Amino acid sequence: MGKYVMVLCAVALAVSPVLADPPERLSDAPNMLLPPTLPDGSYSSSSPTVSYGLTWFDNEAAFKAAAGPELCLEDFEESTMIPNAVLGIDDPLCSGVPAPEYPNGLEGCKGMCVQSNLSAGAPVEPNPRGIGGIALASVGFLGACSDIALANTFVDSMDTILDRDDVFGVGGNTLTLMGGATVDIRVYDTKNGFLGQKTVPADVCGNNFVGVISDGAPIGRINVFDAVGGGAEGLDNIQLHAGGGGPEELVRYKVRKAKLNPGPCGQVCDKCPYVKNQLLISDYKCGDPNAPIKKKGYVACGNGVAGCYVIAKQLDCVVGNPNCPKPD
Repeated sequence: MGKYVMVLCAVALAVSPVLADPPERLSDAPNMLLPPTLPDGSYSSSSPTVSYGLTWFDNEAAFKAAAGPELCLEDFEESTMIPNAVLGIDDPLCSGVPAPEYPNGLEGCKGMCVQSNLSAGAPVEPNPRGIGGIALASVGFLGACSDIALANTFVDSMDTILDRDDVFGVGGNTLTLMGGATVDIRVYDTKNGFLGQKTVPADVCGNNFVGVISDGAPIGRINVFDAVGGGAEGLDNIQLHAGGGGPEELVRYKVRKAKLNPGPCGQVCDKCPYVKNQLLISDYKCGDPNAPIKKKGYVACGNGVAGCYVIAKQLDCVVGNPNCPKPD
């Protein structure tokens, strides 16, 4: 009996230092569930939803229907890692740039990089950790359902950076390993202007979807942070879309003639509201077959008399500005 007690005690001594001293990085974690180290004051509560011209989705089908043409998909499956493994690599992991386990870099989308952010839940600008900033985990590691790239250090967040200006919709599956049940998503434009944020569900397998569409500026960066659980976070199956709410082009007209004439009943016009060569943006979308090639007729003058005869012809298509004058 004493022999078996001694063996059990020896086993307990062998594993207790691991359980008592959780790792600070995912790449240092054994392939078993352990809580990460949570320094006091390092984590905030989940953030409220903020949106400046953003539309959020938790249903992938609805997102795809609204997000316009799909430009590309990055699923990280070009990794050469063996299953059930983890590896820390340096920031960043980019399209077309060879990296450990990614001999051709990211292959799914052009102009994409993923990297850690030392600023955690205040990622006002890219701030990569650099050495060992990214954890590559393969299918099976801690329950991962596919090959993924995450922020390696538990106090960091994870950026997806887009060096392109044609993306108005971004979707993906939210991930957190050894962390909580939610992540904060923050969205920035191509000039690093803040567009909005939302707290969404996340897990180890990427069972939850988040999509966001910008109706103004193109999306340039997505930041993911496990603020509550402090795990290693990221996005999988990142899909980029042209967007259904980006700037739309409208038909523009050029005034060819603006002439004061007596009104239909002989009234006198004091001043024509249009002048020759004036540019006018219409409400017609570019390509609309109902947009007339030429607009002509009498318009009201300053004194209300319809005594100004105007002819305007289609010129081109431009992004609409609601403050520009419209042709009558």
